[in-house]
Amino acid sequence: MFDEIAFKKAAKSAESLYRENGLDKNMRGEDAFTDAGIKVAWCVYEGVTKARQKYKENFLGLIAGGIETDTDPEKQGASIEKYVRENFGTMDENTRDFYGTGVLSSANWSMLVNDAWLLAGVHSGVEFFLASWRTERNIWDANNKRLRVFGRELIGMTSFGFTFKDSQWPQLGEVAVRTGKAQTPDFLTYQKEVMARQGKWRDLLAPPSAQPVITALTPAKGPAAGKTKVTITGKNMARVIKVGFENTVVPATDNTATSVQTTTPRHGAGPVNVTLFNDDGVASEPRLKAFTYI
Repeated sequence: MFDEIAFKKAAKSAESLYRENGLDKNMRGEDAFTDAGIKVAWCVYEGVTKARQKYKENFLGLIAGGIETDTDPEKQGASIEKYVRENFGTMDENTRDFYGTGVLSSANWSMLVNDAWLLAGVHSGVEFFLASWRTERNIWDANNKRLRVFGRELIGMTSFGFTFKDSQWPQLGEVAVRTGKAQTPDFLTYQKEVMARQGKWRDLLAPPSAQPVITALTPAKGPAAGKTKVTITGKNMARVIKVGFENTVVPATDNTATSVQTTTPRHGAGPVNVTLFNDDGVASEPRLKAFTYI
């Protein structure tokens, strides 16, 4: 593990690579490689490693993915749902004592800070809970033709001795656990791994998800004006992100393995078919005449 002097030296040794790839600014557009910027990254690194040392096996791990915003979820890529943040908590550069798990959420976030967070987890050997699914949309930014942050994180995990398995919480569909030899990579090593795999990210994709199945809707009818809150039950629901009422698609929320919630769109009176859609495009069989508009 790094001490503060070694950490600063490691960050500085990789600075040119970050700058060459346009990764040298924090989220406010300020230089992330000033002494103050590197200090933020160090405090995040130290917060994780100190918590691991204090709580040992009771420090379960770190939550990987992006914090949701109010923007269109179709455009923002990987995201951590509100349920996860509320139940597992967040950490930033001021956090010095947290128990269990931590989602990185800092007003001074930069790629350097994020990479420090991941390296702290790798050096400490903690598990990474994947709160975002390993889908193309979450890993690769097709518009800008570059890896998303979550894609970088997955490369760090797989490059430094971690493999994926199902987790015990449906909302956290997978967990990355150390199965290989313990490693202590630095920023330069991490950045070079990302660069080498920039065009070879498809091996990070998870196998296709299980097809969701609808067994019931509660309530099963509502006004033609829409805005009825509906709970859909069945199985294989954890990865559902959309619900189709005939040809109109609305977001799914509050997933568990056996249910999702949604709000009905407007529609003419009469029964409609309902279909579920996973984040990787796998759809349920339509539930015929499952909801009736009145």
